[in-house]
Amino acid sequence: MRFKSVLVTGGAGYVGSLLVPQLLNLGYKVTAYDIMYFGDDFLPKGNPNLKIVNGDIRDAKKLAAECKGIDFWIKNPGKTAEIVAKELSLPLEDATRMMKGTEMVPCSKQLTAQYLGTPEKKGQFADTLLSTADFLVAQKHLPKLLPKSDFEAFLKPEFMEKAIAQ
Repeated sequence: MRFKSVLVTGGAGYVGSLLVPQLLNLGYKVTAYDIMYFGDDFLPKGNPNLKIVNGDIRDAKKLAAECKGIDFWIKNPGKTAEIVAKELSLPLEDATRMMKGTEMVPCSKQLTAQYLGTPEKKGQFADTLLSTADFLVAQKHLPKLLPKSDFEAFLKPEFMEKAIAQ
């Protein structure tokens, strides 16, 4: 397992609500980030490895706030371990060991034109969506795999540029 923590945007939607429990069952810590148009009834809220964030990915300020948390984790591992230990009622040694097994990718690498794309050139985010859908088709939770062009059409260049500018 390369990553121990996963952020699932749209985590309470159809695809996300199928993916999140599977990731939790595989031992991942999951943050489900969703606008909650249809609620979060399908998420296993009692699972201690699940964090639910009610947010719209088009809300650049809220997305940036989540990124600050990731950046804090990367830059202040000792302080972060203390916070994790307190929040989870763990010994500091256990929290530190848990953190060492979690890879956090800084937002400066996530919020880039290469990943999110621009109006001129599609980014790698569509590939992430496509691979998630492919996984769900293989697990028989989606009936068919849509072409990459459908995922690219879903992504709005105006939002991507706004997110990258943050």
